[in-house]
Amino acid sequence: MARLSPKKRQRVTSRSAGYQLSDEVKEINDRFSYFQDRWREIREAGAEDMRYVVGDPWDPKEKQARKAANRPCLTLDELGQYINSLVNDVRQNKRAIQVNPKGSGATDQTAELRGNIIRGIEYSSNAQSAYTTGFENAAQRSYGYWRINTKYVSDKSFDQEIIIERVPNPDTIWLDPDAKEADYSDGKDAFCIDLIPKSEFEKRWPDAKVTDFSTDIMDSAPGWIHEDDIQVAEYWHVEKKPRKLFLMKTDAGPVEMWEDELPENYDKKLILKDRQSHKRIVTQKWTNGVEVLETNGWAGRYIPLIACMGKELWVDEGSGSKRVLMSLIRLARDPQQLYNYYRTCQAELVSMTPKTPWLAIEGQLGNHEEEWQNSNTVPLAVLYYLGKTNGTGDSVLPPPVRQPYEPQIQSLEIGAEGARRAIQAAMGINPLPTAAQRQNEKSGVALEHIESQADQGTYHFIDNYDRALKFTGVVIDDLLGKIMDTSRDVPVRKDDETHAISKINTPNDANSDLGSGEHDVTISTGPSFESEREKADEFVETLIANIQAMQGVLEPAKLSKLLALAITLKDLGPIGKKMSDIIDPTQTEAQMQAALAQAQSQLQQYQTIIAGLQAENQKMTAEKEGKVVQKEYDLRIQALQNDVKVLIAEIGTKAQAETERNEMFLEYWKEQHGAAHEAGMAAQQQSHDKDMAAQQAQNAALSQNSDQQHEQGMAEQAQNQPQGA
Repeated sequence: MARLSPKKRQRVTSRSAGYQLSDEVKEINDRFSYFQDRWREIREAGAEDMRYVVGDPWDPKEKQARKAANRPCLTLDELGQYINSLVNDVRQNKRAIQVNPKGSGATDQTAELRGNIIRGIEYSSNAQSAYTTGFENAAQRSYGYWRINTKYVSDKSFDQEIIIERVPNPDTIWLDPDAKEADYSDGKDAFCIDLIPKSEFEKRWPDAKVTDFSTDIMDSAPGWIHEDDIQVAEYWHVEKKPRKLFLMKTDAGPVEMWEDELPENYDKKLILKDRQSHKRIVTQKWTNGVEVLETNGWAGRYIPLIACMGKELWVDEGSGSKRVLMSLIRLARDPQQLYNYYRTCQAELVSMTPKTPWLAIEGQLGNHEEEWQNSNTVPLAVLYYLGKTNGTGDSVLPPPVRQPYEPQIQSLEIGAEGARRAIQAAMGINPLPTAAQRQNEKSGVALEHIESQADQGTYHFIDNYDRALKFTGVVIDDLLGKIMDTSRDVPVRKDDETHAISKINTPNDANSDLGSGEHDVTISTGPSFESEREKADEFVETLIANIQAMQGVLEPAKLSKLLALAITLKDLGPIGKKMSDIIDPTQTEAQMQAALAQAQSQLQQYQTIIAGLQAENQKMTAEKEGKVVQKEYDLRIQALQNDVKVLIAEIGTKAQAETERNEMFLEYWKEQHGAAHEAGMAAQQQSHDKDMAAQQAQNAALSQNSDQQHEQGMAEQAQNQPQGA
């Protein structure tokens, strides 16, 4: 451990001499030491796993010796592809937290609201990043975490909201090693540690009793105080406080009430049952191993640290059973290292293989020795050699030859392939050759079976992940009514991934009250919303094709329920639920009564609106009818006046034409008959006077008729005119 300079140590010691840790701090430090001891083997095994994940599986001493001897030290990753396949499956098929009503006033509407709020929290917190990080750590090193926290909605608000935070380094979380539940929900305490610079520590906790740390203080808190940094920890502790529970008789039925919630001077005869229970009180304390820096109460019942673990085993090594957590690659480490050895040997063997030389009798190459030496790099069509030399006499020599050498690469390849299959088997992967999985060599059913086997081999990791998500929902559901306790609008995310705003804690609206009702949390493990549509489309086609065949066999009510059940079993996600509700909209009696009351209220509102509309319509109709009558009267008067004008014009035209005709006839008569005309003028004039008199009489009659029609029209107008107009 680092030590301070003598001068600084003397100054600090004089300021903090005789400082003693409080009993509370000692208890926290002892608890943390106990956690470290119980988790040590799991953490060490996880650290070894991560060396394989990052591609550094060689023992440091052997790796150093190989580098010193200039020997190869290869690492070919055969693990990453299987880890990525498992983690990416979770990324593609996102899980959804669902809330169901359980009792104490909970309804489908309250459960739906809470589920929508939780999805809204996940969306705003980017919770999928936190979930996949924790799951990836569980697959790589056997343990991963994320956490639930709260914060103020804004800098100028007293309203708080719930958030989900990522824990990138799982070694900062220490849960109760004595917890027995797989999700660690029964843990009594936990630590979340962080290493911060001393300057930041002084800014964050300016009122800390100890800001300068002497050697004595550092020795009293080993591992907490360093030269430049200080380890601080959130210490979470759960206390079970005894509390008596009563079942009280009320007008609304039996109600559970705590003893401190009972009204004053209550009638003891109303007590139906009572029992001793407890209340979980969660406290958060910040410590630096020397003192408690701050203490905060937590609104929820659970420690908000969520564990996602690998495969859990309990092993007895002679001193009692202890928990062992297995990563996906734990048993694949040895075959991976064997695979690295095989590949390294192949590379080393190839690098050590010499180029095979030519074998020739001394002097046999003659003056062509340089050509033979360069034959490995210079392509030559002909190589010449001496068939006879002075040493061989008349005997003809054979041509120079190479001594062939083939390194044992094939044997090493067989060994490497065996190591690869051992890796696959250790991780639950079907160790079939790659060629056997090609589509042209296997049917579609066989390929699906291969994929199904691979999924089943690693499904225990998926199951543990779902369990962690369910506990996440439990923790958030427990916090909703305690953190979101004011009337306000909150962002929500519906099950079809659409965004909306909902009102919570609205007065006189029980369905918006987040502080009442008990609910259960489940996990939807269906496909993503995008792929749900494809599955729904395929299933609907099959459904429609079989409806006609079933209509003649089953009653309509039974048929609808059967189809709804088939859709539910198909696990089509939110879309499938909506389809099922449409086909079989079964409701409980309470829901039907609530819907009926709502319908009756709406009907009364509609009747009031309709009555008002009818009165308005009558008024508008009367006004309209008056306007229509006046318009029709004006049109009729105008038409009559036009008819009179036309008639008068026609009479005038006829009279003018008759006068002109008579004048022309008289003139002709004078010219043709002379005196005879003069003689008959008197008679003609008399006849003309008669005609004019008759014409005037006719005009007078027509004028009188027009005046009568006008008076009749005015009388009709007066009769049709509305009263008071």
